Amino acid sequence: MRLTSDEKKYIAFIVIFATILLVTSYHSLFLLAPPFAVSTYLLTFDHGGRFSTYSSISASYLFVILTTEAIHVLLGTGTLQMLLNVVLVSLFITFLPYRHPPALALTIFSYITHSTFDFTLSSITVLLILLASRYILGHIRSYPR
Repeated sequence: MRLTSDEKKYIAFIVIFATILLVTSYHSLFLLAPPFAVSTYLLTFDHGGRFSTYSSISASYLFVILTTEAIHVLLGTGTLQMLLNVVLVSLFITFLPYRHPPALALTIFSYITHSTFDFTLSSITVLLILLASRYILGHIRSYPR
């Protein structure tokens, strides 16, 4: 039995996202799952697209982590601080070539968790999983392009 292109992509999505859920399951960080799921979806189903390049994923995640941590520490975690952070991230992904839309969702969900260390650690871990997955998918000959 040969798998179709979509079936291969779906299996890759499930494996990568299950790995992310297992890694981020400590301290109930399941609240960060939606943006991670969208990143995984883009990586598997839009592999090679402009939203799933190494630079787009890396730059947008790192920018979100840096701005979120800076605003959380310096200004707090209120509604205005979240708005400021969303504006900064949206400007970043709109006017620079690093377009990865889940960065906006990650920004918003970071204010739900309110845990700077856990947010940073889980986001960096997920970023590494996404980059490793993109590398692996890029080197599997039978993975659909």
